[in-house]
Amino acid sequence: MEAIMKDELMKSLFQVNTKLNQIKQKSFDKIDIMSRSEYSFLQHVIELADKKQEQTISQVAQELELSNAAVSRTIKNLLAKEWLVREVVETDRRHSIVKISPLGREKFTQMDQALMELLSAAFEQIGEDDLMTFITLGKHIHQQLSDC
Repeated sequence: MEAIMKDELMKSLFQVNTKLNQIKQKSFDKIDIMSRSEYSFLQHVIELADKKQEQTISQVAQELELSNAAVSRTIKNLLAKEWLVREVVETDRRHSIVKISPLGREKFTQMDQALMELLSAAFEQIGEDDLMTFITLGKHIHQQLSDC
């Protein structure tokens, strides 16, 4: 593939990603239950809980590719809202883990449903086959970029 063509494709890919992020942010702004960072963090904690796994706060920061300070701020905020609970690691009391509270799971579910309702109207305009192709390609691109 020609270098110029490849550069244009990469620019288009980044533009699509930017537009999708803008749409996500607008969706979160409209719904106003929680921020994107709170949603992403709770989603990660719920995924761990569903797999019966636990991570220390520093492991969560590493996994989400965020600074310990950013994760600590988010956790402090979510603890204050009582959406998370903090537990000390029994084998090493210097570390703690966070778990989703029933209220946190309820708020996450509300946000998730509101997002799906908001976005489903837009996705109805796009065929299911096109969406599946987009998702498959997105996963493939993500995997390739993760290997870099």
